[in-house]
Amino acid sequence: MKQACSYFDLLPKQMKANVDKWEALHKEMVDAAKALVSQGTAGKEGIERINKVEKRLILQLDKYNKIYSEVLNLTTDLKTVWDKSAQMIEIETEMKSVDQDFRVIPTVWY
Repeated sequence: MKQACSYFDLLPKQMKANVDKWEALHKEMVDAAKALVSQGTAGKEGIERINKVEKRLILQLDKYNKIYSEVLNLTTDLKTVWDKSAQMIEIETEMKSVDQDFRVIPTVWY
């Protein structure tokens, strides 16, 4: 019982940290797209690439936030959390890919 209680304390904190990290990544994407606007026609391709990656981020973040809100309402139902863990891992893995894909987009286009 002691382990389960600590798990229920730690999981929401870990999930909140992920949400905060991904929201910060989203802000970086928006800022990068805004910076590309000043490059005019040359920056359009970069903006389009950021938009594609951003759509993936938003889709996964919405899924994760839904699970996060469900986890916040759990008290001792460890089975339900375990059932959702595969979904959480899948989203976390996709978000790593989203982050990597964003990081390789050039910041200057000619």
